[in-house]
Amino acid sequence: MQSAWKKFAATMAAAAMCAIGFAGTSSAFAEDTGSTGTSTSQTPTAATYSITINSMETGHTYNAYQIFAGDYALVNGARVLSNVTWGDGLTAAGQQALLKQFDVKTPAALAELMASESFTDAQLNEFSTIAGKNLSTTVAGTASTPGTSGYVISGLPAGYYLVNDQSNTLTDENKAYTGYIIQVLGDATVTPKSSVPSVDKKVQDEKADAEAGSDADGWGDSADHAINENFQFKVTANIPADPTRDMYQHPYRVQFNDTMSAGITYGSISSVQISYAGADGKTVTNDVPKAAYTVNTSTVTAGTPTMLTINIPSLRAAAGLDATASIGGAFTITVIYNAHLNENAQVLQQPGAITNTNTVNLQFSNNPYVQGSLGKTPDKTVYVASFQLNGTKHAGSETGPALAGAQFQLFEADGTTQIPVYKSGDFYYPVANTENAPVNMVSGTDGQFNIKGLDAGTYVVKEVVTPAGYNTMDPVTIVISATHLQGNVTALTATVNNEPGSLNVDYVNTTGAELPSTGGQGLRMFYTVGAAIVLIAGAGLVVALMRRRKVNGR
Repeated sequence: MQSAWKKFAATMAAAAMCAIGFAGTSSAFAEDTGSTGTSTSQTPTAATYSITINSMETGHTYNAYQIFAGDYALVNGARVLSNVTWGDGLTAAGQQALLKQFDVKTPAALAELMASESFTDAQLNEFSTIAGKNLSTTVAGTASTPGTSGYVISGLPAGYYLVNDQSNTLTDENKAYTGYIIQVLGDATVTPKSSVPSVDKKVQDEKADAEAGSDADGWGDSADHAINENFQFKVTANIPADPTRDMYQHPYRVQFNDTMSAGITYGSISSVQISYAGADGKTVTNDVPKAAYTVNTSTVTAGTPTMLTINIPSLRAAAGLDATASIGGAFTITVIYNAHLNENAQVLQQPGAITNTNTVNLQFSNNPYVQGSLGKTPDKTVYVASFQLNGTKHAGSETGPALAGAQFQLFEADGTTQIPVYKSGDFYYPVANTENAPVNMVSGTDGQFNIKGLDAGTYVVKEVVTPAGYNTMDPVTIVISATHLQGNVTALTATVNNEPGSLNVDYVNTTGAELPSTGGQGLRMFYTVGAAIVLIAGAGLVVALMRRRKVNGR
């Protein structure tokens, strides 16, 4: 009979219980010591006992409710609770509900049924469900502060108790409510075994410039991207094995809460997948049906952070499991979604902290008996950097006056694939949609044309319209290199045409050769050259005439 009560305790508590069982008649609970021989009986001298919850985790308030009461005695060395009656921890409605559910007339008869080998796990779950939902307001004892050995509930008469966390004490805490059926025929100690989920978040970068510690596909804690470039975030809920989930009276719920800073725009869900161990022990990975989750976004005003929630109201439905399947095993839920940086994004020109952030936490069901009671994990934040490239057009030299009206285009490293840009305010941004028509970059009266929101990489700037009187400059190749880790850009450098430079680039137009003009020095030079030619021609004519005279004998 001891084994039946071990099963009962395990299901009720989903934790290590005291070894309890029935001995003697159906009206006596006892600890079976295996003794034989002549029956002896003794009444213990202690009047009350204690329950110690072996945990130092703060924030809990444990209440003890007496489920069964009776007369306590030692019989043949075994601790026995005879003449079993209801304790005052259950409401009258709860008592009647249990008797009706199991078709018995008295608590002693219920005790006999529960001690039988035919009492199933499903029936044990039914018992715990009804008891947990029908606790009275009579609390036999409470503990809210851990001592040197944990939480101690003292002054308890002999009996059987349900001990659980007081409702509404762990809302938004990274903790789960626990529940125990505990035999108190002497001081008792239990160790909580309820587990809580955790959440992780990653952002994907190009493999070539991903941060140190990123995985082979570029997933890490930080990345750098161009404004309007699509990239992906990944959030993962790790839900450890916990038999308590099979005791829940309502669907077990998880919800991702993402907060994107004003410079990040949510795009769309790419995938939602769930993984768990199948009946054969092999990992099963499936897409979560779209009907099994909802996605909502909220932005109070433009330029403010966006909240993205991905709610999975039923873990069972997400996994595609029927009502008879256990959900007490480990599960992993992974969501990948698209996003991009927008014009509100922070851009850097020198090393510093990254303020384009995306922070996630996970809410999860944490009370088997109260629907809507949710715990919450700590936050996890990832970071996305972007960079600004300033250009200034000069006449004659890098220190020459500003030159307005020059027009430029931006290209990838091959020098032939154009990166279209559009202008908004005083800045140019990479185009990644049809909302903004691409334009040429034009140097202003101050010579400047500044590009906001570039990824690290190699770029070529070409002049496509040159101001009159100036030579078109050769293409300029710029390489932006960045190192980022744990929310900071730790190094940011640039080379210009293979020479060390910065993200402030000076572009130069030189003047063309000066052609002659009316009344100018050039015309006088032509006059001088012309006169010289006439004089030389005249001299040649004189020499020729003299030679002719000699030939003719003159």
